[in-house]
Amino acid sequence: MALIKSISGIRGTIGGKVGEGLTPLDIVKFTAAYGSWVLERTQKPKIIIGRDARVSGEMVSKIVGATLQGLGIDVIDLGLSTTPTVELAVPRENAGGGIIITASHNPMQWNALKLLNSKGEFISDEEGKDILDRAEKDLYQFVEAKKLGKYSLKNDYIDIHIQHVLDLALVDREAIAERRFKVVIDCVNSSGGIALPKLLKALGVAEIEEMNCTPDGIFPHNPEPLPEHLRDIAGKLKNGKYDLGIVVDPDVDRLAFLNEDGTFFGEEYTLVAVADYILSKTPGNTVSNLSSTRALKDVTEKRGGSYHAAAVGEVNVVDKMKETEAIIGGEGNGGIIYPESHYGRDALVGIGLFLTHLAQFGKSCSRLRATFPNYYISKNKIELTPEINVDTILEKIRLKYSKHPRVTMYSRAITSAITVGFGGSVGLEAPIVVTGSAIGSNIGSLMHLNAKKRTLLIGCGTAGAISAIFGAPIGAVIFAIEVILMEVSVGAFIPLLIASVTGSITSMVLIGKDVLFTFSLTDKFIAAHTPLYLLLGVFTGLISLYFSRSLFRTEKSIKQISNGWLRILCGGMILGTLIFIFPPIYGEGYTTLQSLIDGKPHELLNNSMFFSENKNPYFLMGFLLFIIFIKPIASALPIYKKQAIFIHNFSYLSTPH
Repeated sequence: MALIKSISGIRGTIGGKVGEGLTPLDIVKFTAAYGSWVLERTQKPKIIIGRDARVSGEMVSKIVGATLQGLGIDVIDLGLSTTPTVELAVPRENAGGGIIITASHNPMQWNALKLLNSKGEFISDEEGKDILDRAEKDLYQFVEAKKLGKYSLKNDYIDIHIQHVLDLALVDREAIAERRFKVVIDCVNSSGGIALPKLLKALGVAEIEEMNCTPDGIFPHNPEPLPEHLRDIAGKLKNGKYDLGIVVDPDVDRLAFLNEDGTFFGEEYTLVAVADYILSKTPGNTVSNLSSTRALKDVTEKRGGSYHAAAVGEVNVVDKMKETEAIIGGEGNGGIIYPESHYGRDALVGIGLFLTHLAQFGKSCSRLRATFPNYYISKNKIELTPEINVDTILEKIRLKYSKHPRVTMYSRAITSAITVGFGGSVGLEAPIVVTGSAIGSNIGSLMHLNAKKRTLLIGCGTAGAISAIFGAPIGAVIFAIEVILMEVSVGAFIPLLIASVTGSITSMVLIGKDVLFTFSLTDKFIAAHTPLYLLLGVFTGLISLYFSRSLFRTEKSIKQISNGWLRILCGGMILGTLIFIFPPIYGEGYTTLQSLIDGKPHELLNNSMFFSENKNPYFLMGFLLFIIFIKPIASALPIYKKQAIFIHNFSYLSTPH
C-alpha cells in the first residue's frame, strides 16, 4: 500500500490501513481540509468534481461529494469526465475550486485527488502546504443539518468542452473534414472513450476505429502513453488503412500520436508540432519543463520567438507561461497548454490543433514529424518500495562514477596536444581538468581507498588542474567543491588547498609568470565614454550569441553526413579552404589577439593572398569582421569527436605555409 501527500493533492493505492493507503478516512480528511480552504479563500461555497473511469472512481467520488456537502459546500458533479473538462467548468460555474478524482497515468489500483483553485488551475506550492497543514491538524468543521450543501449532476460538460474546442480560432474544422482522415484511437478504457469519438466526429474525421473505448476502468495495458505500451494500436496502423493513431491517458490531459505506418510520432513532439502550428499563425514565446526535448526551443527560435524552461510540474509551467506571456506551452509528456483555451494540459484542444496542422500541411503524419529536428531523451522510472534502501543505491552510484578508466589519465592530453600542435583550436581547459581528475581517481584506486576518499582525490585533481590553468588556487578550490564535492567536510579543505597551490606553483615553474597577453594602459578612464563602453558590451554579447549558435548549427550540419570518411573529407576541405583564405583563424588565435593589442593589425594579412592590402584600414576592418564571422564555422568543423585530429591534420597538409 502507498499514500503520497504532496502540494498538488494526495494519491495512493486503494485500501489498507489509515495513513498507509488511500482509505475512505484519508479521503474525508484531505477533502475536508481542501473544502475549508476554499471557503476561507474564496467565500464561494461551490466546488466542481469529476472523475476518470478507474474502478475505484465512483466510490471515491461519493465520499468526496458527501464530505464537501458536510462542510456546507454545493457540489456540481460532472460524473465521468476529463481533467481539462473539470478545469474548464470551474470558472464557467463561478465555483471556488475543483477536485479531479484520477491517478492520471498510474496503474488501476491507484487513485488520487487533484486540487484546483477558483481559476480552474492547479493550486500553488504555498496553497498546497496550507491544505496539508489543515489536514494534519484537523482544521476543518462540518455544518449542521440545515446548512448542508446541495448536490447536482451535470453530465453534459464533455459536450460543452468539445464545442469549446470547435470555437477556437485556430481549429479549422473545414480543413480537417476536407482531408477525410481515417483515425485509430486508444483510450485505455477510461473517460477518453467517451470524449474522443465525440470530438473526432464533431471535427469531421471520416473514419474512427475505436480501441479500448469502454469506460469501465479495466486498463488493457499500462495506461501511460509510451511506445512499449502501444504495440496493439501500432500493429493496426501497420496495415496501412489509417492516417494516424491517437492515444490519451485515463484523464485525457496527455496526448500521443502514432504515424500512419505505426511508428511513434513521439510524445515529446506532440507539443513541438502543436507549437509549430500556433507560432506559424501567432508569433510569440513558448515554455516547457526541464524534462522536455530542446526541439521546442529550435522551433520557437526559428519562428522568431523566445523559449523558456520551467521546473517540472504543471503549476510551474503555467507560472512561467504567465511570466513570459507565452502563447503555447506544456510538458514533454504530451501535455498541451494553450492559454487561448485555458491554463491546463488539454488533450482535446491538442487534438483539434494537431489535426488542423496536419490537414493544412497536406502530407502524411510521418512527413510532418520529419520536419522537426531529431533529439533523444531517456526517461526511466524506478519503483521505490519500502524494501529498497535508497542510501545503498546512492552509494553504489557514487562507487561506480568515482572510478575513471586509466586511459583517461593520458588520452585527452595526447589528443589535444596533437590537435593544437597542428594548429587546431580545441580549448585546453577541459582536457586538463579531465586528466587531473582521472589521475586523482586512479591514485585512489591504486591505494584501495573507498569511494568517498576517491571522490576527494578527483576533486583534488580537478582543483590542481584549474589552479594551474588560471593561477587562482582559491577559485580552483571553490570550483572543485561546487562541481565535484557536493558534500565536503572541513578536513577536506586541506588536501584541496595543497593540490590547488601545488598546481599553481608547478605551472609557474614550468612556464614562468608570463601571461598570454601583455599591454600597457596609459589612457585614463573617461566617464563621458560610459555609453560607448556599454555599447561595446552589447556588441560583444551579440557576437557571443552568434558564435554559439553558429557553432551548434555548423556541427549539426556536418553530422548529417552519415558516411564518416566523406564527413572527414568535406570537413577537411572546407577548413583547409578557409585557412588558406583567412590564415588568422588557424590555431587558438592568441597571436592574432596580441597583434591587435600591440596596435599591429596589418600582421593579420601576413601569409595571406591579401597581403598587399595591409595598409588599407577599411580592408583590415572588413577582414577582421570576416574572421569573426567564419571563426565559429571553422571551430565547429573538427568538433565531431574522433574526426577532430584527422580533419586538423588534413587541413594543415592541404594548405600552403
